[in-house]
Amino acid sequence: MDIERLIVLVLFGILHWVLAIMLLSDLVKRKRVLGGRKAPWAIAIILITFSVIFSVGTNWVLWAGIMLIISKLFGEELGKWNVFFIIIGYAFIASVVYTLLSAVIFTSLPVLKMPLNTDLQVAAFTKNWLPNLAYQIGTIILWAGEVWIAALSTIVIRLMKNINWGKAATISAVAFGLRFVLRFFFGL
Repeated sequence: MDIERLIVLVLFGILHWVLAIMLLSDLVKRKRVLGGRKAPWAIAIILITFSVIFSVGTNWVLWAGIMLIISKLFGEELGKWNVFFIIIGYAFIASVVYTLLSAVIFTSLPVLKMPLNTDLQVAAFTKNWLPNLAYQIGTIILWAGEVWIAALSTIVIRLMKNINWGKAATISAVAFGLRFVLRFFFGL
């Protein structure tokens, strides 16, 4: 990875933490907050920051790695891994958009009180969230976002090596399927 890209990544990371600190500072200065307590908001800001960084970072590395491996299996050399990683990162920015959008929608879901029994957990989930329109829309947005990433990756592969659209789409589709299976089994 060239030094300019590394500096940009570090600067964006610093900017992100500066914004999180600004949110926490604003929270401390407020006299009143929704719910009356500040501690849950502070914990939420910190946990969401770590969660988003881990989730997006892990999936970005996973997606780029799988795409490189699958493209090599199809006989296509996409160049240096660090350049491909950065270019896929630009396409992967879409994941930030659909993740934030679905998170906002999911905040409108009712609170689930989960019993210890697994069967009762499934029943509570099925009764309270599955029929809820916010859950259904949020889930559709997540799936549409995943397909969007696959489509953008097809375009990236096509433009990087000028291969035909069918082969680029096949590489992306196989990578999408493999990534889905890995995320399903490892919970990423």
